[in-house]
Amino acid sequence: MDVPQEIKIISLIGQENFKHAIWHNQIEGSCTHWVLLLLIFEKIQKNELKLTNKIPISQQFQLYPLDLTQVEDSYELGFLLQYLVFTQSYELSLIIAKYIFGDGRQAQKTIISKAKTFGIDISSETYITNTIQNLYVLARAIFSMPIDLIREVFIKKLSIGSQKIRPISSLFTCHQLDAVLCITSQHKKYYFTYCNKNQNIGIFQLLDDIHRIDHLVPYYHYFNSGLLPAKQISLKNHFINIIGDTYFGEYYTKRRKAKGIDDALQRYGYQHSFERIKQFFAEDDLNIANFEAVFNLDEYSPLHGKKDFILGADSQQTLTEFKRVHINALCLGNNHLKDYGTASLVHSLAVLDQSEINWIGAGNNQQQAHQYFQIQTQQQSVAIFNGYWHRESAYQDYDFYALGNRAGVACLNAILFEQIMQYRQFHPTHKIIVICHWGQDFQITQVEQEKLADILTKIGVDLVIGHGAHTIQPIQKINHKPVIFGIGNGVFNSNGEFEKYQALAYGLIVKINLIENLIKLYPIYTNNLENFWQPYAVTDIQFKQAKENLTTRLTQKDFFAGKDHLGHYIEMNF
Repeated sequence: MDVPQEIKIISLIGQENFKHAIWHNQIEGSCTHWVLLLLIFEKIQKNELKLTNKIPISQQFQLYPLDLTQVEDSYELGFLLQYLVFTQSYELSLIIAKYIFGDGRQAQKTIISKAKTFGIDISSETYITNTIQNLYVLARAIFSMPIDLIREVFIKKLSIGSQKIRPISSLFTCHQLDAVLCITSQHKKYYFTYCNKNQNIGIFQLLDDIHRIDHLVPYYHYFNSGLLPAKQISLKNHFINIIGDTYFGEYYTKRRKAKGIDDALQRYGYQHSFERIKQFFAEDDLNIANFEAVFNLDEYSPLHGKKDFILGADSQQTLTEFKRVHINALCLGNNHLKDYGTASLVHSLAVLDQSEINWIGAGNNQQQAHQYFQIQTQQQSVAIFNGYWHRESAYQDYDFYALGNRAGVACLNAILFEQIMQYRQFHPTHKIIVICHWGQDFQITQVEQEKLADILTKIGVDLVIGHGAHTIQPIQKINHKPVIFGIGNGVFNSNGEFEKYQALAYGLIVKINLIENLIKLYPIYTNNLENFWQPYAVTDIQFKQAKENLTTRLTQKDFFAGKDHLGHYIEMNF
């Protein structure tokens, strides 16, 4: 029995190397509509056809999902080609071919003959296989047509009147790609993709839908492979402290102030909220917070009216307080760093650099966004990666993710997975930590979080730490590695929606001992309406409640519960 094979190829046009054995792999499935498309493009180039030519449509053929009242007797060739690309309708390809070549027999003869020039055999009516190499050469011929023509046919949205036409894959709607061709074989889809800007062609067939092919493929087109340079950090001490979502709440304060409602930021300023937890962050430790906002350059956001909760922050006040309480590193891979567009994101990175605060999870380009911390002590070497899980709205609507030379945040996708695998290969004894921004607000752990955690722990990650849901989520051992799905809020000055969703108002401060390879999780109480925006280490009763939630998926041997001068904690090995 054949072992399923994942295909991920990026080839520069004009620099192809067909020596690898994968190019000789056979793909089953018809590419007749590819050949037809090329023939039509060639005729357009010779002025023998125009996209405006009207083609009659038989009443027996229905343009799905349109009702008959919206179907016309004829349509322009350009529209029908768009429809053909979107749907791969075999019936429509026959209609177009008969119109162009006079009759079905002549059309079939012409298409078969053209295919043979690429070493492609489509003469069989049942079982058709061709090599990846030959299919690539055919795709390249199509993609080599004038870019204006390609973009006119390979459009991203298609509709008739109020009826939207759904493509066979969301990959066809990716604005980062200029064209996509597809072959369907035994419920598998093989994609041949084109990026004009980088002059490269991709070939993809993925085995796991967690990869989100519509998001992943553009990343491969733009990403330079190889292990990226790390952001080196030399620790004076052997502790790493990690806190969840952190934001002093200017957005929320502005709304409260407009309603005449008092809060901590108005009454006490920025030095209030950290006061009862600042003892967790020693000056010589690495103290990491998820900064869930951006230093906005102006009041207007390009996402106004499109996105809820647009979080801007005062850079001077925020960084002054971070310095005071020794927050010296930030995770930026989240759903708010690009709330005010590219300029504010770039500005924020520059301000952090000037303030000598380390950061990962975002960048001025894709390469920079995927950089990681390399932490060195006398006893241990640790790599820390950070990213935000794929969200369709963040990708297509908000333009949040770094892609190519575009600034944005890092994504938890196969690009990151491959980086981690490479790092593990080069550094088999180092520890790897991945900090993930994921989860639904105030909700339990999502299936997608569990899938991602499974992948991460299988490829060499020693510890997974998650935040983003604004509440704690249970700890789990996956592939014998600790996964802390949700550490909740740190200092995050919203009102919270704990009662509405029956969520627990706790966060966690994670203290990692690099000498003993121990994790201590200190619960903190984060209900701002009760603690006046000042989280604190939990009481005995609160710890019991938090502990029950956090350890529900653990056995007794997996953890130890204790108390020290900082407060109650749950301890684990990693």
